Amino acid sequence: MTTVVRRGVLAVLLLVVLAGCRAAAGDPTFIRLVVADGNLRKEGVECAGAGPFRDYHRGARFVVEDRHGTVLAEGELPAGVSQNAAPGVEWKTERMPTVCVMDLRVAGLPADAPSEEAAGYRLRVGDRDPLPLDASEPSSASDPLVVLVQG
Repeated sequence: MTTVVRRGVLAVLLLVVLAGCRAAAGDPTFIRLVVADGNLRKEGVECAGAGPFRDYHRGARFVVEDRHGTVLAEGELPAGVSQNAAPGVEWKTERMPTVCVMDLRVAGLPADAPSEEAAGYRLRVGDRDPLPLDASEPSSASDPLVVLVQG
């Protein structure tokens, strides 16, 4: 992966963190899963993880667990939508390096959990190792929990 694409992936992650919207108490929690696979796609089309990330696809089973491995919620991944992996780069082509972004609405997570407890939440997809949910210092209740999948 080139330096430009890596920087783009970090920029996309920052954008999705700032652009998301987590639900209020009693509503489902919003989790944004960003699969940084760098696959060449059109921007804005339905996608799934590519190559070593192919486990991240519509219908794949997931669980959200706390730091002790207790399952708090479970469901199936929705289809993703491709986003430019390097938004500052004008590719001048229809297909470009992308990330696949999947927005999950998860019921059953404590909405009023202290940030240190929420920081211990993990997302497990299929048989993959669990990934931490980034709940560090959300600036408002509208911030999503974010999971970045990268190699």
